[in-house]
Amino acid sequence: MENKPSKIDLNITQTHINTLQNIIARLSNYSMSCKTWTVTIVAALCVVIFDPQKIKYYFVIFVPILLFWLFDCYYLGLERVFRNIYDNFLKSLKNEQTNICDDMRISLKKKRLNNFFKAMLSPSTTLLYFALAIIVYLLYAIINKVGMTQ
Repeated sequence: MENKPSKIDLNITQTHINTLQNIIARLSNYSMSCKTWTVTIVAALCVVIFDPQKIKYYFVIFVPILLFWLFDCYYLGLERVFRNIYDNFLKSLKNEQTNICDDMRISLKKKRLNNFFKAMLSPSTTLLYFALAIIVYLLYAIINKVGMTQ
């Protein structure tokens, strides 16, 4: 006779899977919000600062770019940690080598900093934030050059 998990174990397992999926979805949404807020704030600052009298303060625009890039990398790194926890939990269920109590512990200590640095090199973060920084600098150079010729 085979040992099937009890209904309580299945409910607990499903709840744990749903919890991990919700955490991953929230972190993904936070990451997308960082990108949205960055573009919005940078656009607003460009309108205000690229006035000929205030153009010398253009470097201020790089502050939100840097801060939101770091936040975005943090959220993406955490998302990767939780995806790894989720994948490992499903693998242990598939292999039937799971101890529900042990597998439901969520430890963020492993590879957290490593995932943060990997996220800093990820195309999903790096391309956007560096492109914004380059655009801001090019706008500054163009406006500064036009201002000098007039």
